[in-house]
Formats: sequence, C-alpha cells, structure tokens
Amino acid sequence: MKPNYLNILFLVALALFISNCAQIGTLSGGPKDVTPPKLLEALPELKTTNFNSSEIVLRFDEFITLKDLNNQLMVSPKLATKPDIAYNGKKITIKLNPSELLPNTTYRFYFGNAIVDMHESNPLPNFSYIFSTGNTIDTLKIRGTVENALLKSKERDIVVGLYFDKQLTDSFAFKQTPDYLTRTDGTGQFEIENLPSANFKMVCFSDKNKDYLYNGTDIEQVGFIKDSFNPTTDSSFKITLFKEIPSKTFIKKTIMNENGRGMIIFNQETNLKMKPFSDQIAKDLYLLNNGIASDSSEFFYRNQTDSLWLIANYGQSNDTHTDTLQLRVPKLKPRNKRILSIKGNISSGKLKYNDSIKLYCSQWIDTSKTRLNGIKLISKTDTSVNSSPLKLSYTSANTILIHRKLKPSASYTLVVDTSSVWGYNSTNNDSTVIPFAFNRKKDLGHLSLKITFNKKQDYIVQLLNESNTVVIERNVSFSLSSSNTATITVQDLEEGNYKVRIIYDDNSDKTWNTGQLIKKIYPEKIIVLEKAVKILPDWDIEEEFILKE
Repeated sequence: MKPNYLNILFLVALALFISNCAQIGTLSGGPKDVTPPKLLEALPELKTTNFNSSEIVLRFDEFITLKDLNNQLMVSPKLATKPDIAYNGKKITIKLNPSELLPNTTYRFYFGNAIVDMHESNPLPNFSYIFSTGNTIDTLKIRGTVENALLKSKERDIVVGLYFDKQLTDSFAFKQTPDYLTRTDGTGQFEIENLPSANFKMVCFSDKNKDYLYNGTDIEQVGFIKDSFNPTTDSSFKITLFKEIPSKTFIKKTIMNENGRGMIIFNQETNLKMKPFSDQIAKDLYLLNNGIASDSSEFFYRNQTDSLWLIANYGQSNDTHTDTLQLRVPKLKPRNKRILSIKGNISSGKLKYNDSIKLYCSQWIDTSKTRLNGIKLISKTDTSVNSSPLKLSYTSANTILIHRKLKPSASYTLVVDTSSVWGYNSTNNDSTVIPFAFNRKKDLGHLSLKITFNKKQDYIVQLLNESNTVVIERNVSFSLSSSNTATITVQDLEEGNYKVRIIYDDNSDKTWNTGQLIKKIYPEKIIVLEKAVKILPDWDIEEEFILKE
C-alpha cells in the first residue's frame, strides 16, 4: 500500500504549528519608566506678578509624591509661617497667608528633588515655583563654589545663606535663618536666582541638625564673605569652609566599656592630664595617652564594680579646668558576648621597613593567665623563625612587642592560638592568623621636592598620602637675602600617590590657624598642588613646582 504523502505532510505541519503555539514566553511590562513628572498647569501661573493668592495648585502629567520635603524645600525670602503643602494624585497644593508676603518682592519655592513620580521615584530636578507681589520678577542671581579649607575638596550639601544687611549683629548667623538660601550640589557649586537689588551678607555652613542656623564650633563648619555686597548679573564667589576653634574646652562624652576600656572625648584638642581620685585605685588604672595633646583620652581599668573616680585637668593655656569625674562601671554581659580582639601594626599585608611587630589588644592584658608561647611566627622562606621561640614583652597594658629580626625578602604568618591572650573579666581571644611581608629597603622610594614660592614669608609644607593623612611636615622660611626656592628631601616613602599641601604661615607660629566668623578672620591660606607626586619602589623622584598665586 503506497503512503499518502499529502496526509503525512499535513500532519508534520500541524505538529510544528502546535509546538510553536505551546512555547512559553516571558511577559514583559515594557521598558522601565525613567521620565520625571512634567508640570502641566500652575494656578496662578509660573512667574505671576502682583500675586495675592492664598493657594497655589500645581498639576502634573502623572501621579506624584513628595520625598524628603522638609530638607528639600527652600522658600526665599523666608516666610513667617511655614506654608501648608499637600499632594493628592497628580496635584500639589500650597496654602499660605498672603498678608505675610512683602510688597514688591519676588518669592521662590525651590523643591529641589522632592517631587517624584509615584511608581519609579523619578525626581523632577531643581523645580521652582516663582511669583512676585510687585509688577516685575527680580532677575539678579549669584553663583559660586564652596571648598574645604584643608583639603581644597568641593563640599556638597552645604547651606549657602544670604541675609539682608539691615543692622545685623556680629552673631546674626547663630540667631536668624537666612532670607535667601540654597545648598551646594555634588560638585560644591551653588546658585541663588531671582534676587532683588539690595545689600546682603553671605554665610555658608554644614547645618548638621537641619535648622538653618550656624550652631557653632564643635558641630558645624562655616565659611563667609567679609563684606556685604549687592548682586549683579555675574556675581560669583569662592568660599572656604573651615571649622572654628572653640573658645571654651569641655567634655563632650565619656565612654565606659564592659571590657575594661574607657574614653573621655573633648570638643577640641586639649592638653590633658588625668589621675585617679585616690591612690588606692592607681594600680587598677592605666592611662594610654596621658599628657599628650589630643581630643580624646583612653584608659583601661580593672577590679572596679561600681564607679570609677578620676580627676581630669584640661584646657588651653588661658582656659584650664579641673573636673572630678564619676564614671559608672557597666555590668558584665554574658561570656559569649565578650571576646578579646587582637590586631597588629600590619597594614595591607605589609610591615613597615624597620618596624617591629606589635599586637594591640582590646583589653588590659592579664599577664598571669596569658600564654605567650601561643603566639607563633611561621615562614616558608625564613625557616629560622620556625625552630626558635619568640621573645616577647609587654610595652603597655594592651600591647605585646615581638622581638624578632625579620628578613626583607621573606613572607611570614603570625598566629595567635585561641585563648593565648587573656584580659581582665576573664575574656580571651579567638584564633588569629595574620599573613604579611616585611618591607624591604628597595620597596621604598625617595623624594626631592623643589618649590619656588611666590613671596618671602614662612610656610608649612606637608606631604599627604592617599587617605589624606600627613606623613611628612616641614617648615620653610626665607631671609631677605635668600632666593624664594626651597628643596625638601624625604627618604623611605612607601609606594603610592601623594599630595603636596602648602600652608601660608602668616604669623610664623609653625601651625595652621583656622578662621573666626564673628571676628571676620579668614583661615590661613592653603594650596594643594594639582599634580600628584607618584612614589615608586627604589626610585629617586625629583619634582619641581612653581607657585604662581
């Protein structure tokens, strides 16, 4: 019987059709919405003149919400009563008291990025509603940048405030909010528009507690323009932000940890001397940095169950204090919550050239229980350390020094066995393993820095590493007969990129002096050279800079 080729062809086609229909696909909602809300209508209209309404309505093309409105919204000039702002669906309603509006004044409701769509939170950036109670809209504006005094980095989210210069006291920024204000963007830039022709004072501050007041030295940074000004169409400013030195020294906070460690924190660096209230507890108190200028003081205590009494003498030469402190000793918590931690003076797997290994413990070491033979040094390339015991000693209440000469070409592993080191309150360490290599002399570079200064005066030259820590500082001064060029030589620098910071030491006191707002004193000038200095291993680097400012 001959096959029916037409029937077979039909069955194959049908099977393919059913197979394609049965394939399961992924449902897609289409591309993600990245479009911000669009304003369709404003009642009264944007830039309305002769405004005298108690309500403003803003209608958008999609459902919206208001995000972080309290921090984003800025009304300039400020209103006596905070406006009532609500949103519903695609609409924002602003209610205000028109009797509080000043005559012939342009008002700006700046929403920042507070207006976002409901589903994807796409912000409508830098949206403003502007109106005038007079016949015209003010068109003057100012712009500028705010930068950090020490690092010269651009400062973001800084309040820039303008104050009408009408019989202002010296402390006006502490007591009254700005009449016009804005915040710096991510690049430290700012702009304030729709300003009238009037005399203003300018102050900017970090505004940590969001109250639009400068709250002083130990909380916020500040910058200012000395003289009042009347804005023009191209007014531009560069403001330096700095932290003032407080006029008084005081204790901000005390910390008592149940592991027997405590700390006293001050509002500024101070010369501190501490001692126990009675000689009876002197043996149970260990002061880590007593007599050293610092903004904090750490100590260890033991065998104390109730209160620890200390006498603290602190302050500057013209402002000294002596306080008797009663510090409550916390109750001990369950054993499994109290572990003695150990860290070494090893950074990024390397021990600095000519350094000895040190172990820092989080608690006062109980030497009667600690087993120093549980601390071992192992090396595959320096086999001598495996066969001879380590020599160790205690250099402070929480520090163990390892006396061992290391080979620069070798790699090591420091091992601290579990329960080798004990602290008071019967706590001990978990197993700790620290691999490291010992820096060789040829791993370090050397720098010759030649700087030609633009005038003869005293300077401070600092070298900063990549974490902006000062690693080298030199003082430079010139006689009347000398040239304006100085050469600074630095040996044994670790590989990396460094910045050169130059401080104009105007009063020749060999330290950087910050500014004062009330006295209208700017901080001493600082320049951070744009070109980084790159240090390479075993290289002599020569760099030359000419200051043109």
